[in-house]
This record gives sequence, structure tokens and C-alpha cells, in this order.
Amino acid sequence: MLVSFSISDYYAVRQPAAISLKATPVSESEWVRQVATGVGTKPEYLLCVACLFGPNGSGKTTMLRALGELRSLIVSSAKWGLPPTYERPPADHPRIESGTFEVEFLMAHGRTSLKIEISEGRIVNEEVHVRQKRRSVLLYRRSPSGLEAGTSIRSHAAQLSLVPEQISLVGYLAGLRNPLALDVVNWFVRNLRFAEESNRVERWALTSRLLHQEHTGLLVRHLLAGAGLGIVDVIAEEVGPRRQTELATLADSWRDSPMSKAETNASGAFSNSFAMTLLHDFHGSVRPLPLDEESAGTHAWLGAVGIIVDTLLSGSVLLADEIESSLHPSLVRSVIMLFQSKKTNPLGAQLLTNSHDVSLLDHSDESRSLGRDQIWLCERNATGGVEANQLSSFAVRKGEAVGRRYLEGAYGAVPITRISEAVVADLVSGIVYTSRR
Repeated sequence: MLVSFSISDYYAVRQPAAISLKATPVSESEWVRQVATGVGTKPEYLLCVACLFGPNGSGKTTMLRALGELRSLIVSSAKWGLPPTYERPPADHPRIESGTFEVEFLMAHGRTSLKIEISEGRIVNEEVHVRQKRRSVLLYRRSPSGLEAGTSIRSHAAQLSLVPEQISLVGYLAGLRNPLALDVVNWFVRNLRFAEESNRVERWALTSRLLHQEHTGLLVRHLLAGAGLGIVDVIAEEVGPRRQTELATLADSWRDSPMSKAETNASGAFSNSFAMTLLHDFHGSVRPLPLDEESAGTHAWLGAVGIIVDTLLSGSVLLADEIESSLHPSLVRSVIMLFQSKKTNPLGAQLLTNSHDVSLLDHSDESRSLGRDQIWLCERNATGGVEANQLSSFAVRKGEAVGRRYLEGAYGAVPITRISEAVVADLVSGIVYTSRR
């Protein structure tokens, strides 16, 4: 599980902005997960949901995208091998211009921490600590002054000194089959899945594939038909081997990159079948509706169901950009509760998302879906940098009308609009008058 992460010097996030999923004294007890961290060590108490709020341009998406791009860098580094000529990384190797990334997460043997600092596309500092025999052990530390190798990788020290600065050493060590590095890279491979508008086509394909699988088909059908979108049933269509391969490849590709690799886009995706037909009730008669005639909300939900099921069943971490896009607030709340509940989320999958839906801030006992320490408020400071503040840092009382007070500006992180109705009226009148002359 993800414990915490911090980003700085990455686009608008200049000063460190940190998000923690550690439980706090104000955590809702029924949503706290006790996680074993190895023999002889104390368990961790973690949360499964964190939601970022704030005005447009406040860095919410940037925070999520940073983790997605860090994952791509590490995974790509693990796939890259040093040839005898020690050539530079290939052109398609992910390039992050600048940024400092610190991530803490839990693996089987305990907490692991990774820090990477990048400047002008080159990794200038990098270090990894892993837990062994009840204590944190340095795997390696890379800096401008040289390489400090831990005991387990000293035999590779000469090779590591030749690794280009664009390549993550933990990825390269995983390529050399170092057990500890493999564990770290495998955590990134299996987690940190970034979902945004640009990869919706891949996510449709994932929903289709899970619909066609025997052990997940019923769950996908239930989520599609139970979302209040007028869908009464879903038919898994039969397709030929070639299309099956295309859909499987597309379904897998959304995990590999924070950006879409599909050649098609959302508006043109329906020329090829996604091998599923949605049935609707039209005045008592059940009829199919072509995918290109479905509503924007249905398209959004089709792209969400697959990643929700995949994340819950793998116990991974889903980074979802604007989860409420085109979806009704009650449906979004249902998704959040799927992650909060220990019954529907037995493996401790985690959801990190951002939102403008103020109704999710409601803290009445009947409709509460987020704890006070699961809400993060992002805003730009006086110098234009991004800050992320936990709602609980404002000493919010339990049951406080958080949504209303947020809109009133009690916690900051709300847009200050400077649109004047009088100015717009004058400008519009002038344009209209001129155009009629």
C-alpha cells in the first residue's frame, strides 16, 4: 500500500507538496486499515482514499500525474539493458525535465522509501531504503559526489557507475535481477495506475475484457447495470481472435503510460466493436443502444468500471483524474465507498483522485464518504507555487458543514473570480453594436 508521497520542483509544484495516507486521530475508525509490516515490527494504520479539492489550475492533476510519470521512468529503466557500447537510452525512454519525488510504500518485508531528484532531464540524486531484519537499510545512494552502494549491490557498483543519468538505478538493478530492486520495481509495476480522459479508450477495452472473463463478468455486469444509467443488462459479444488480441493489447496498455497510446480517440473509437452491447428499458421493451448513441455519463462509467474492478481485485493504487467527470455525485460517492469498505475492498486497494464536487465534502452521518484526513486542499500561494493542506489541519469539528464553509472560503483553495458582469455587458454590447453597423 502507498503510505505517502511528496512532489517538488515539478511544473507548478515548486515547494514540497506532500500527501499522506497514514491514519490520524480524526480518522473514521471503520475505514482505517491495519497492515502488517514484517516480523517483529509494528503494523501501519493506513487509509484507502485521498481526494484533492481546489480551483482549476491549482495542481491537483499535476500531483497525480507526477506519480504516473515516475512509475513510467522506473519501469522503463528496468526494461533497458546496458549494451557493450554503453549507448544512451532510446528515444522513447520517458523524460522528466525536473522534479523531486519521494514515495513511501509497504512491501511484504516492510516500509520502503524512494527518492529521485531530476534536473534538466538527468537524475542527479537517487536513493532507496528497504527494511531488512527490523531496520531500514540503504540499497544505494546516487549523488553528484558518487555512488554509495549498500551491501546487497556492491558487486554491481562498477556497472552502476556507467549507467546514464537518465536511467533509474533501481530499475537497472531490477534488470540485473537484484531481489530487493525487483521487489521495488514490481511494486511500481503493479500499482500507481493513472486514469484520465486521454486513456479512456484503453479503459473501455479493459472493461470489455473483464466482462468476457468468467470470474469477473458478473461483477462488471452488476456495476454497469446498477449505476442508475438506464442499463438493465450487458451482453458480452463474441469477436474473432484478431479483435480479441487487439482488445487485450489495448486493455493492458493503459497501465504502461500516463498518456494514451491508442491511435484512435474517444469520438472515433466506435468504428471498432468493444465486444459489448448495453441493453436499456424503453417503455417496457428491452432494446440495445449503440455505444456511439450512449450518454457522456455512460461513456465515462464504461471507462471507470474496468479500472475499479481491476484495482479492487489486485489491491493496487488507482490515480484517477477528476473521478466525477460526467458522473452523478451519488455514483461517485458509491465508488468511494467501494474503496472505503473492508467488505468490498478486502485487499486494501487505494484510490487517489481529485474533484470539484463539493457534495463529497458533506460530513453528516448519513452521507459522509470522506474523513477529515482524507480531504486535501490544493491552491496556489502568493508566488504561484502549489500547496496541499489536509482538511484536518484546520481543526474541523466532526459534523461541521464542510462543503458550505469550503465555498465560503474558510479553508482557502477556492477560485477568486474577477469576471465582472458590468464589464462583460459593455464589451458584448460594443461587439454587437459594431457587428450591426
